[in-house]
Amino acid sequence: MDSEVTKAKLLGFGCALLDKVDPNPDNYVGAGIIQTKSLQVGCLLRLEPNAQAQMYRLTLRTSREPVSRHLCGLLSEQF
Repeated sequence: MDSEVTKAKLLGFGCALLDKVDPNPDNYVGAGIIQTKSLQVGCLLRLEPNAQAQMYRLTLRTSREPVSRHLCGLLSEQF
């Protein structure tokens, strides 16, 4: 659960990381916009590491439910 590796994965996924948004400084908060030819979807995410359990909790919100499910599947493979 290396902080730099986690940041690199989120940035590589296309999210902008937002500092000092979450009261817990260990959590990662990101935002982005997915653009296609016919659609623009806003995306917010929070990744909460649990070092004791060696697991993460991912919360993802988009303006389109199918996009949320697809992104959760892609990100869960990374963490």
